[in-house]
Amino acid sequence: MSPPIAPTKSIQSFDEKSYDIPKFLACSFYKELRRNSLTDLQIIRVISELMECLNCSFKYRKEGLSENSKRLLNLECMK
Repeated sequence: MSPPIAPTKSIQSFDEKSYDIPKFLACSFYKELRRNSLTDLQIIRVISELMECLNCSFKYRKEGLSENSKRLLNLECMK
């Protein structure tokens, strides 16, 4: 594995309401994946897993599941 990226900007330097934060994080994450030689297909799988985690999170909030329920269901995205 290659060493972590040294960001050109600190997240703290962004304005709290800035829309640049998601783009900055996404670009940094993408560069890190590429530096670690992930293929296009592997990067798409990472994105798919992230979306699954987000879907689980929405489901838990909507259904109001407790932390104990999450553990009992043992879903990968919430570990």
